[in-house]
Amino acid sequence: MINFILTCIKYPINRFVLRPLFKTDPWHDYPYNHKQYAVDMVKFINHDKHILDWDSIVSKDQYIVEVGCGRGDIIGRINRVCKGKFGYDIDRQILKIGKMFHRNVKIKKGTFSEVKAEEISIFIMVNFIQSIPPAELKGALMELMQRSNIKLVVLDTLKLQEGSPYQYAHDGAYLLPGFEMVHHSKKYQTKFNADRRIEYWMRK
Repeated sequence: MINFILTCIKYPINRFVLRPLFKTDPWHDYPYNHKQYAVDMVKFINHDKHILDWDSIVSKDQYIVEVGCGRGDIIGRINRVCKGKFGYDIDRQILKIGKMFHRNVKIKKGTFSEVKAEEISIFIMVNFIQSIPPAELKGALMELMQRSNIKLVVLDTLKLQEGSPYQYAHDGAYLLPGFEMVHHSKKYQTKFNADRRIEYWMRK
């Protein structure tokens, strides 16, 4: 109920104030509280005490990084103690909003190739990778891992249904050799005829 109420409050602000002001894509009209997979992801990373050993994953000497961060709604709400948080996105306009609302994140224009942190506890890439061919995405990740030591990767996979506009449904085992899936979420029905699942892949 609380997420529904917050969505009703925030959607008109995003739609009729922030979109015209910053000329953002209509997709960003829907607030964080409308995206249950995002709410559950943040809750799991912040509060899980039984499934993963977060004390061994997150370190004060390592960073948390999200590529495709948009407004920073996910990484901005992660409160695990770390050296710092970086968010990257290619949409310069939406990043302006992110910098306004999530000052605890260093938000920058860029994608995988701009990530420079050498030690990363958690690396997040959700809700945009479905537009990238698997071989291209794997190549970007392999290049990133040549300069960055990453412990845990969080990504979303889709089970496509007939009529879905998504281009690619990725396989974490293909994208992340040397990693193993240690947890996954329930399935979330997207409005574009696909089932989304959040997966957590740990370096072996």
